[in-house]
Amino acid sequence: MNRFRLLLLFITLLSFTGCAYIHSFDDNLPQQVDVWMKNKEYNKVIKTLAYIHPNNPQYIKLSPIRELAMQKALQYETEVLSHGKQLLDDQHWQQAYLTYEQGLEKLPGSAAIQAAMHEFLLQRDAYIKQLSYQILLNKSQVILANDPLQKKITTAVPDDYAYQIQTRHHEEEKNDVAAKLIECAEYSLKANQLVTSQRCLSLASRLYDKSPPKNQQVLQEQLNKKRQALSRLLSETAQINLSAAEDSLKNNRLKEAMDYLKKVPAEEQQKPAVKKLQQQLSEKIKRAVKKGAARGRKLYSDGKIKAALERWQALLVLDPGNQELRKLIDRAERVLKKLKSLGSKPAATVK
Repeated sequence: MNRFRLLLLFITLLSFTGCAYIHSFDDNLPQQVDVWMKNKEYNKVIKTLAYIHPNNPQYIKLSPIRELAMQKALQYETEVLSHGKQLLDDQHWQQAYLTYEQGLEKLPGSAAIQAAMHEFLLQRDAYIKQLSYQILLNKSQVILANDPLQKKITTAVPDDYAYQIQTRHHEEEKNDVAAKLIECAEYSLKANQLVTSQRCLSLASRLYDKSPPKNQQVLQEQLNKKRQALSRLLSETAQINLSAAEDSLKNNRLKEAMDYLKKVPAEEQQKPAVKKLQQQLSEKIKRAVKKGAARGRKLYSDGKIKAALERWQALLVLDPGNQELRKLIDRAERVLKKLKSLGSKPAATVK
């Protein structure tokens, strides 16, 4: 099997190299190179022109184009990485994926884009897993709410076959969700999301009618050790809010992260773990404000005054002391007020 895979890889590389070599003898190569350059297929240009010999009559004309293609490839790579990161920061997952995928189609040998795609896939998997576990937590709450009702039905009509089947399905679902909650607890524990881990374990305990499985007890002991280690530094209130703030920050819910950090007791605000997260949040807010302010200016210059104002006002909530945002908001409010007094719709920018 390994030999087959190696042979397949060799044939693939050979076919790509062979195509480039064959193209280098094409009489219409300059026209083909122009098409590749317009389509940003710089890799094809670079590979093909590498086979142009100095004795070739087209060498003098095409050699500078290869140098240009290498520069353009580097520039394109930078654009893909920058745009992909921006989309990832904004949680536009599918657009980010397509950006990296297109980048690899144009530059299949780019180690930087390959690494960015790999990191993107890891982050997306973690994001989807978090959402899936949230759905699981919601589902477990519904099952627990229905559990006493199902037992009342069983008591009222114990011999009814249809309700017996319904009860059996209910019990199977309880056990299935409980087992998945244990997986959630283990994953969250490894990710140091202690609040989520404890919540999963607690709900699993309530769903199991029998004694909890051994791995649940082991996880609870591991969780307790981690919480005890953390408790030497932070109070339980600080732990809960700090953990919640970390989750919010990871998912770019900056305002929510701010609110959780404010709930950390005042006497613990200067502790290293809290200060570290505050710094991380501050840096993310700074980047978000800079990016959002620029987008607001674009909206403003396009005549979308109200949309620009709303964007700037939302950013001011994150950075109340930002004087630049206050000036932009003040200017937009004055323009809207003037337009209103003139009886016009805010469809165009008033200087």
